Amino acid sequence: MHRYGKTGPFWLPTLNHSRAEARIFGSTEVTIEYFDYLLNGAVSSSAQTPRRAGCGSGH
Repeated sequence: MHRYGKTGPFWLPTLNHSRAEARIFGSTEVTIEYFDYLLNGAVSSSAQTPRRAGCGSGH
């Protein structure tokens, strides 16, 4: 099972739960909880480096 939560403008995982059955070892369960996300500054499309027009045209 996967659970997601909204952190700022992003949907990030908050929980991952898995269960496995093995004939020799029996049942195993693992739960991972994610929390305290710290987001880096996002780059908006207007802040990206502009491309040069006519690049490779030989001028």
